[in-house]
Amino acid sequence: MTETENSPKTIFNQIIFQDRMVTALAEYAQQCGMQNFVESLDMNCGAIPDEDFETIIDPESPSQFLKLYAHISQDRLAYTITNMLHVSKEFRVPIYSFVKQNGTNMEIEKLDTVTQAFSVINSVVLDEEFDSPSIEIIEKNDDCIAWKKNLESLKQSWTKCGGEIEMYYFYLGALCEGLFSKSEIRFEVKDGVFEIRKKGGE
Repeated sequence: MTETENSPKTIFNQIIFQDRMVTALAEYAQQCGMQNFVESLDMNCGAIPDEDFETIIDPESPSQFLKLYAHISQDRLAYTITNMLHVSKEFRVPIYSFVKQNGTNMEIEKLDTVTQAFSVINSVVLDEEFDSPSIEIIEKNDDCIAWKKNLESLKQSWTKCGGEIEMYYFYLGALCEGLFSKSEIRFEVKDGVFEIRKKGGE
């Protein structure tokens, strides 16, 4: 079983949402003494124009541009968090707090079901493999949805800058905690299996 595709504009919004967080984290790292880090980020990973969808995406071939920017966005996320944590593990707390707050700022109303929570993740969290089925639901009931996804491209983004995929799980956990701050829903990753579950559910 696979999840339905997002529209090109939704994917674009996911890219911009993630990259604005990354840029803010890079600027914070630079303020904390990581000299020229923003420039280093752009040079090593490329940059994404912070413009409207209609301005930078060719309507005749949106997938081509979105694929490029999605890959750049994942590289930038991996590069930023990996390098910050390599400089100091003390960055872990402010990174988590900042990402969580960005999730909270989405102002997602109280969710009553795990199906609603899964839809929120699908609409907010960038999936670089948007152009091919990458999510496989392995468990679904009233209390829980568990799934696997194609992580090969993500793993490459993290390993090529000296990071680990667990750092992505750390980022995603912070974001989901913010997204579900008004709900009795928890998110976690175990052995590459993503899971959302009602708090108190077995």
